Amino acid sequence: GGQGRSAGPLPSKASPLGGQRLTRSEKRGGPIMTRLSVVLLLAVLASALYLVHTQYESRRLYVELEKAMAQSRKIEADNERLQVEKRTQATPLRVEKLARDRLQMRTTTPAITQYVTYADGAAPKGAARE
Repeated sequence: GGQGRSAGPLPSKASPLGGQRLTRSEKRGGPIMTRLSVVLLLAVLASALYLVHTQYESRRLYVELEKAMAQSRKIEADNERLQVEKRTQATPLRVEKLARDRLQMRTTTPAITQYVTYADGAAPKGAARE
């Protein structure tokens, strides 16, 4: 028995994709869809590269910010230390001691105070007359 049978189904029309038929919309949209896919793929790749660059730049700026903050804290600590040192150097007792020791100055007393009096015509400019 197998006189009427063939070895396989007979293809009705030969098609370029191995026996699959393409509809009219597939034939028309094929190259356009391929171009669109390539454009979209390039857009996704560009977006991914931009994202990587942005993350790298963000991390770099964060490290730079941390360094600046550390430097700011150090400067503030130095400023506080210098302010304390300045207040220590400017105490009246220390100023008086330096004036006595280095400049050989002495405190005023009525015995060493000399008063200057001006004659009527000899008053300096801007001095008030009595």
